[in-house]
Amino acid sequence: MALAKIVFASMTGNTEEIADIVADKLRDLGLDVDVDECTTVDASDFLEADIAIVATYTYGDGELPDEMMDFYEDPSRSQLEWQNLRSGRFRRYLLRRIL
Repeated sequence: MALAKIVFASMTGNTEEIADIVADKLRDLGLDVDVDECTTVDASDFLEADIAIVATYTYGDGELPDEMMDFYEDPSRSQLEWQNLRSGRFRRYLLRRIL
């Protein structure tokens, strides 16, 4: 079975809630899903994942929070084939409408 890993950073709980909604939908599709807060994982934890989802809040002019920068700058991140991953963004109201 395919493995989806979701890592998130959340200040108010909104991003965590969205990560949980996405995880539930992926489980409904038959995938194994791990959801973790970004300070509890290393980028190398994604090596065995078939799907990698990174969710975070931003502040100011779109800057990432410090805790997500630590994950992003993790030295083991270079082992991953990030160039093969698709990325996108969504707003909470749109996600609720789609799911």
